[in-house]
Amino acid sequence: MEHPKLPPSQPVCESHEKVSFGEELLAELRRDGFSAEGFRRFITSAYVRARDDLYANPHLARSILGWGLAFFAAQFVYCAGLSLTLDHRLAVECLAAGSVWLVFSCVWMLAHAGLAFTSTGERLERVTLPNLLTLLRSLLIPLIVVSAVSGHLVLAAVLFAIGGITDILDGVAARGLGQVTKMGTIMDHLVDVLFTAAMFLSLVWAGVLSPWIGVLVGLRYGLMLIGGALVCLLRGPVKIKPTTFGKLSGTILYLMVLLQIGVEVYGAPRQVLKISELLHVGFTALLSMTVLQVLVIGWYNLKRKERVEGLPKVVGDVRWP
Repeated sequence: MEHPKLPPSQPVCESHEKVSFGEELLAELRRDGFSAEGFRRFITSAYVRARDDLYANPHLARSILGWGLAFFAAQFVYCAGLSLTLDHRLAVECLAAGSVWLVFSCVWMLAHAGLAFTSTGERLERVTLPNLLTLLRSLLIPLIVVSAVSGHLVLAAVLFAIGGITDILDGVAARGLGQVTKMGTIMDHLVDVLFTAAMFLSLVWAGVLSPWIGVLVGLRYGLMLIGGALVCLLRGPVKIKPTTFGKLSGTILYLMVLLQIGVEVYGAPRQVLKISELLHVGFTALLSMTVLQVLVIGWYNLKRKERVEGLPKVVGDVRWP
């Protein structure tokens, strides 16, 4: 099933919001009983749709590639500075990991160009400021991981703090400029999950946090990603709805991570032992509650046998600031 091409000036059709996740393609897959042939047709149709969306909006494709090149240049300058002032090996690893992640991020945006519509139906022909802030946060992920694993915890903490600021600013900019799009919303939530999980897991790898914390983090964010995908596949469109508990718990976890790094780097040995023990207890308790929240929401959605019209499944909150 091919997605019709739209001229650059034509607004999105009224049904675009309903099929923004390729719901009619998933519906066909369900009717096929998730057969091998059904999956083949689904992948082929999704590819054709992504290709036609790019043909229909070449200005956006050029904008994505142009900004990708600009981010690569900025990343190269950053790594050159690291090489000259701090650690050459760290700079090489950051440039290699960051370049791969940049390509992946740009390909993802190109594949979802068909979702670059505002709530009023206006198609965007260039990457917006909110999307750029989200893309910046995404590109910080490999830099944070490499820095933390290499033992440069202060650098990782600074990058983590910058990412937290961009997460606040992209939402404010999207609402203030009227540039809330499906593509930006999905990318924002996905990057939030990967960004926070990467920070925790890299600290576990570096020996700053215990492996048990890594297990809880893997459970929480793994359930969000895999559980959300299953709900979308088996039950229908997914709506990620921020919750007060999710926002508060995420903010507390964010501050606790920065405190843990600060104590690890600047604290006296006895202070490190005492405060780290308290923080590990706090991490365990709070992450356990968030895992329970995700399980309860996932169970509720999977048990619903019929989808209420206009009320997509709610997969819970993934935003932490």
